[in-house]
Amino acid sequence: MGVGICKAVNETFPGVPDFICHFHFLRDVGKDFLEPAYSRIRNRLKSFSATTELRALIRQMRQSLGQSPDLPLLVDAVNTKTPPHNAEMLPSLFAYSLALWALQGKNNGNGYGFPFDRPLLEFTERMLELDRYLPRLLEHPCGLEDDQKPLRVLAKKISNVANDPELIQATTELRWRVEVFDDLRNAMRIATPDENNGLNDDGSAETMSTIRQGVEKFRNRLDKESRLADDPLCIKMARQIDKYGEKLFADPISVASPQGMVTIYPQRTNNILERFFRDLRRGHRRRTGNNSMRRTLQAMIADTPLVKNLDNPEYMEAEVSLFLPAQQAQQCWSDRF
Repeated sequence: MGVGICKAVNETFPGVPDFICHFHFLRDVGKDFLEPAYSRIRNRLKSFSATTELRALIRQMRQSLGQSPDLPLLVDAVNTKTPPHNAEMLPSLFAYSLALWALQGKNNGNGYGFPFDRPLLEFTERMLELDRYLPRLLEHPCGLEDDQKPLRVLAKKISNVANDPELIQATTELRWRVEVFDDLRNAMRIATPDENNGLNDDGSAETMSTIRQGVEKFRNRLDKESRLADDPLCIKMARQIDKYGEKLFADPISVASPQGMVTIYPQRTNNILERFFRDLRRGHRRRTGNNSMRRTLQAMIADTPLVKNLDNPEYMEAEVSLFLPAQQAQQCWSDRF
């Protein structure tokens, strides 16, 4: 979708239809649509050092809990809801668990990366939930009257962040923008919110006409709903859909083959190369322990990536068929397997 790439394609392949990967289209549109509100959340969390403060509290609680010889019994008491032998440790255990739960929100996601995954939004949502929950726990301590200091410390740290007006405003805005963006993901039938395939997602097996109708319906919604029609970022999203609409939906191609006419459905995503380099990098890191593979790539023969085709039985069968008569190729293929 870059200007330079589009110009290069037009000059190199004049008159040849070119299309855009659905996954990358969604990623680019989503970044433009969600990044402003997401950046505001990121900046507000940094201003409060929210992650650092919670981690420091977790370390402090872990040290105090680790000094108790009855910690396993205390954990069992919480899990089984039976009276604990060492009840004075419960506030520290509760504070430790709740802080850990809030911080774990930063690891939330389905493996797609931003804008499909929004871990900072999940982190903020969990702190807002704790801000609503902790006062009720402190009002009804359930036998924790002796020492509630750990819970009060956690409640204070959470409250400082959760009651920031700018953070609340950015979170509220991002919530409804996420709903709009997720509707577009569902319309395009790829990288949907309920999937976690990451780069391995090829999209659902829907006809291109059905996907086109879903996207057109979503596009019309951007004009009809007043809240969306007046929003600058929604207007920009609508323009991007209009600009690249024809490059998103490729009609099936009929090709003459020895077996007759064959209908080919163009791929909806070009993540194949990204998957290849991801696997290549993982293998390199596993073998060498080195995360950088610049020198390895520079020394690699240009056609080396074609070796990956040997993992594809259909490719192997096609290669054999090119050089051998059909009957001989079939016998060769049978002998091989």
